[in-house]
Amino acid sequence: MAQLLLASGADVNEQAKDGSTALLAATVRGHADLAMFLLDKGANPDGALAAAGYTPLHWAAARFDDSLAPIEANPTGEWKALWGMPDRKGKLALINALLARGASVSAKTTKPLPRTGFGETFLGATPFIVATGSGDVEVMKLLLAKGADAKAPGDGGVTAIMAACKGNTDTSVMIPETDRMAAITLALGSGVDIEAADAKGYRAMHFAAADGYHKIIKLLLDKGADLNPITNSRTEKDYGTGVLVVAGQSPLGIVEGTFTGGIIRERPETAAFLRTLGAKSVGKASLDTYLQQFEDAKKTGAR
Repeated sequence: MAQLLLASGADVNEQAKDGSTALLAATVRGHADLAMFLLDKGANPDGALAAAGYTPLHWAAARFDDSLAPIEANPTGEWKALWGMPDRKGKLALINALLARGASVSAKTTKPLPRTGFGETFLGATPFIVATGSGDVEVMKLLLAKGADAKAPGDGGVTAIMAACKGNTDTSVMIPETDRMAAITLALGSGVDIEAADAKGYRAMHFAAADGYHKIIKLLLDKGADLNPITNSRTEKDYGTGVLVVAGQSPLGIVEGTFTGGIIRERPETAAFLRTLGAKSVGKASLDTYLQQFEDAKKTGAR
């Protein structure tokens, strides 16, 4: 069908309203052979980055532990592509083809990847950050060989190591914690700073704790990371409910209690684990703390 359309004058680089091109659609749907055929027919290897917000290379480099995807060991049919390109051989061939055709190894996302578990948080991600967050050492090495800058940060100072720590141990199916650990080790060896902080003061240790990755916490600690870094104290708008004063938190403080989205989030098992390592509790949030803030805001008219 693609051959017939192109032979009849279709534009291989035509864009949909959301910035999708045929190449991007083929990549997202997991059709590696079709994507490489479109490249041979002149498809722009970066698609329409300005409109779509990400490139075919970003998607090809990714795999996802997405709670919206079906949780099963062997998804079939169209579901298979929701966790990333299902054909490993085709995935690697497409990445090589994209790079050979001039795809930007340093392009940064401006919108979340539609199925990623970390995209909402980590905008400005390079393909290397995406691959590291996917725990895919093989793709990381391939990108590095093609000139990727492992140290290039995403928006707000996000690093590749932070991306590897950002997941959810409760729903992880496709990306084992050991794969994330291997990715962190490679990123460290490529010069990524284990103690880098984002704009809110969060470090890799904060993310690892918040997402319940005990083995990663121990790895970071063994590699010299601070067990007790403190996030920045700040004020934030909270989903229309008011302005919150968010106290600085240590990793232990985060898992003892963090107020997000109108609820208190806790990880008691991770808190107990951190205590065995000698972690310090700083900034534990309680519902009473924030209810009092709302009441104070009402009285002062600060809402």
